[in-house]
Parts: sequence; C-alpha cells; structure tokens
Amino acid sequence: MFYQLYRAAKRIPGIGALADMVLRTTRNIFWSLRPAPSTSLVVLPEDYIAFVESHILDDVFTLVEVGAGDGRVLRQLAARFPAAHFIGVDIQRAAVAEGSRHIAEYGIDNVELVCASCLEDTLSWSCDYLISRTALIYLNRREIELFLRKRLPEVRQALLLQEVVSLNTDTHASHFFAHPLGTLAEAAGQGAFTASTRLVDYGPWRRGNCWSGAEVIIRRIKAT
Repeated sequence: MFYQLYRAAKRIPGIGALADMVLRTTRNIFWSLRPAPSTSLVVLPEDYIAFVESHILDDVFTLVEVGAGDGRVLRQLAARFPAAHFIGVDIQRAAVAEGSRHIAEYGIDNVELVCASCLEDTLSWSCDYLISRTALIYLNRREIELFLRKRLPEVRQALLLQEVVSLNTDTHASHFFAHPLGTLAEAAGQGAFTASTRLVDYGPWRRGNCWSGAEVIIRRIKAT
C-alpha cells in the first residue's frame, strides 16, 4: 500500500522529487532506529561474501565494512581469515549493540563494531579493504563524492562494493541513489585507483538503461 501511494504521488507534477526526498529521509531514520533483526530470520548474502573473499590477496589485513549491521558478514569473514582485523560501521544502534554483545559472548577478538556514519571521521578508516553492500545508495551525489574523497586515501588495496550503480555518468534519484561509482572513484582517486564494474542479476535493482545491481572493484594502482 505504501509503495502504491508513493508511485501515485510521483506521477503528480512537481511532487515526484519531493516524494523521493521524503522516502529517502524516512528510510534513513528507520534504519538508524530499527530494532536489530533476529539472527534466525536473516539469510547471509553468500554471493557478497564470496565476492569479497575472491578479491582479498592477503591473510593479514584490516577490512572495514560500511553498513555492517550486526556484523554477521564480518563474523563469517573473521572465521575464514583469523589473522585479519575487521571493523563494521553502521548507523543502526540496535544492530551494532546486538552484534557487539554477540562478539563478546563468543569471544571473537578480531571484529569490532562502531555506530557511526560513513562520512564521520570519529574512527580510523585506515584499512586494506573497504566493502559495502547496498549501503551507499542512501548518499546523494555530493555525499558520495565526499565519501570517496575522504576514504580512498585511507584504502591501501581496494574497495569491494556490491551496490546499485548508474549505467551512465548521471546520478539517478529515486527512493535511493544510483551513482556511476567507478567513474566517480577514478576521478576522486586522481590517478591512484582503477575501477571495474560487473553488472549482476540483482532482482529489484534493475531498471532499463538507468541503473543496475553491480559488483564494483576500485583497486589502488601499485607503484612500479
């Protein structure tokens, strides 16, 4: 019912952009205040985990995940890379608290969770890998450019992103944003990074020639 009203509102001249902004703002508030989901009800995104694992080149590294929730993906990765250090960042307080309790209960010593925005500088972002899965879709064009300018210098190896991307050079705004992430990253990286994008069959995130789900690899160019 809600999305039917939303789609109807978007067809009213002058209302579409406002409807998108209201929905994006509402979703941000929802995610920050939402109770932590039950572990038994959440299916791990195995394709995302496999994607990240396939591009990790070391056994000892630091990895930061944006939109980590309760850290369930990081706990899986931590079990497979016990010598690595994992930091999860999320605005969802309840999920961070629940995940931190789980980490303490099971004595997982190579994962930590932080409640913060990906634009905040209240924690160290220095890492070998930075990953995310449909977390950057809530940032507008100015914010995603700021995010890339801030975070790229901190990444020693690569950003591994499973996100929604624009299929051209424009940012498309709906109740989320689809950015040309590879293009923006290469511009923000000023020649220090190269980006590749592989479109994936990502159910609800495909819309003709506008946007698609994708795996984006933004890798630092090594000095020769």
